[in-house]
Amino acid sequence: MPSTSYAVSRMLFAAKLAAVVSVLSLLSLQVTPAQAQADAADTIVVALMPGTSPSTVAAELNTTVIDVADGGTICTLAVPSDTTAAAFTTTAGTSPGVLSAEADAVIGTKTTYSAQIHVAFDAGGQPGAYVDPSVTSQVDGYPTENSGVGMGTVVAVIDTGVDLEHPALQGHLIQGANMISSSAAAEDLPDGLLNDGVGHGTMVAGIIAEYAPGAQIMPIRVLNGDGMGTIMTVVKGIEYAIHHGANVINLSLGTNTYSDALEDAIEDAYKAGVIVVAAAGNNGSQVAHYPAALPNVISVAAVDQYNVKPAWSNYGPSVCVCAPGVGIRSTYWNGGYANWSGTSFSAPFVSAEAADVLSSSSEMSVDDVTHRICDTANGIGDQNPLFEGLLGEGIIDIQNASGGDN
Repeated sequence: MPSTSYAVSRMLFAAKLAAVVSVLSLLSLQVTPAQAQADAADTIVVALMPGTSPSTVAAELNTTVIDVADGGTICTLAVPSDTTAAAFTTTAGTSPGVLSAEADAVIGTKTTYSAQIHVAFDAGGQPGAYVDPSVTSQVDGYPTENSGVGMGTVVAVIDTGVDLEHPALQGHLIQGANMISSSAAAEDLPDGLLNDGVGHGTMVAGIIAEYAPGAQIMPIRVLNGDGMGTIMTVVKGIEYAIHHGANVINLSLGTNTYSDALEDAIEDAYKAGVIVVAAAGNNGSQVAHYPAALPNVISVAAVDQYNVKPAWSNYGPSVCVCAPGVGIRSTYWNGGYANWSGTSFSAPFVSAEAADVLSSSSEMSVDDVTHRICDTANGIGDQNPLFEGLLGEGIIDIQNASGGDN
């Protein structure tokens, strides 16, 4: 666990909130945004036909295998020095046994709409209203004390990792994995430049622990302290979750760039019976945000306490439901608590709901759970007349979806 004091942490938070430009980095303190893009472009992500060996394809293309996701059908290959990523992608795409090839790309928690949704605020060591009665009422959530709701399910939080020693998360966490550094734990750590992604995964995990307290949370680290990773780290996280017993996957991250490999991984999850929930994004538009816009994903937009869509929340026909996303208080990095806004914190309400639904009827399929969540949501058209048909089925109702008493 980091030893940084809460006082120092709060000074860092204040400095980050005052920053005008958010500097992004990838995987190390020394990497600049431009270098991060270049590093991602040094590899291509390849989806293989079942039974095709990554090493065989690499040999045919005169290159080397960099990484292979669980399941063995998605891998990264090094771009040879005598070509470009674009040219190599085209070449690899025509190789026998290859379903698709694309340059690796940066993916993360970032958007460009508002500083408030980038950085946690009101951070400190005291829980405060960690269990917010108004939010609980808004989603018709179960009381959490002594509740086994979600029992028998595993929710994978694919994110910046989780504060593994956080007092409020003890008893909720199981073994996870780190896709940035395989030898390290899935710890939520400040290893970026501004570290304004630190605590993101811990916040997500805390929401799930509150609304599906009987569920086990599997932390999978795919993003660094700046909230940045690559398509391949996310794909590896999804495949790890599939092959290690997850029933639900929470993806509070995204990119505006479509990815074949990401869609293939989501399809793998669907075929394995794993429910995937993703944040709709914070661009304040209908721009496609992946993986939320992909098939077989429950896309979640944000609403405020009045069930009104905030200006920054994405919307559109791919949105399935809405959940609270403004000033959500939850567990935070270094044993603390904080408030944060964004669809990142709307998605885990739905992931918890999915776990609760599965707990009440473990034989349900992905489609069954998705339909239950959507069919039991409450319409919010009156509060959002300009977004009719663009906010899914409305605000979630956890008790109704899970078969509880209203």
